[in-house]
Amino acid sequence: MSLKLLIYFVLIPPIRLNLSVIVVLKKETSLSLLLNYRPMYFDNRQKLIKLNMRRYIAFISCAVSMGIIFFSGWFDKPVLGYNKIIYVILISAVYLSYVIYAYLMNFNFFSYNDEGDEFIFRFVSLRPFDNTKKSIVIKKGNFRGFEIRKSLFGLKQELILFVETNKGKIPYPAISISAVESKYIKILKMSLNTQDSKVLT
Repeated sequence: MSLKLLIYFVLIPPIRLNLSVIVVLKKETSLSLLLNYRPMYFDNRQKLIKLNMRRYIAFISCAVSMGIIFFSGWFDKPVLGYNKIIYVILISAVYLSYVIYAYLMNFNFFSYNDEGDEFIFRFVSLRPFDNTKKSIVIKKGNFRGFEIRKSLFGLKQELILFVETNKGKIPYPAISISAVESKYIKILKMSLNTQDSKVLT
């Protein structure tokens, strides 16, 4: 089995890392076995660019298709046995399904920073009329764990953070991380688990 030398600027370019050792791993080795691995910052802006492009392509495709149906004259007579109304309903249903899916997934811009003695989470929803910039800042000494909940057949993921207060351990409102790539979610888990294990010990 061939070996890979995992160097931070090769493995994950958008992330600033602090590696006290360079680790050589087999391809099948889990990321969680990286030694002295500490993520500093990442965000998902590249994934959001792709999602926005997909949204615009869907809208333009729907608009162009409607224009062809109504103004080209090709659909004045039944096509394949169906009149233009059937095609309008079909295209509208497909586009509406995509819009509903995107709304339920609640894609967010998400950034994570654990430099210093705080965890900093910044996020903003891509939903229309819900674009308020939000942030959660947690002192590492007050951090009491996290949970990732999945729904919609595992497609939607939400991060729930727990913090210690005068009233005990309480959760923050869920943060949608559905638009965060799986490799970054692994990094997030590793960083938070590291701090969580310190608290437990």
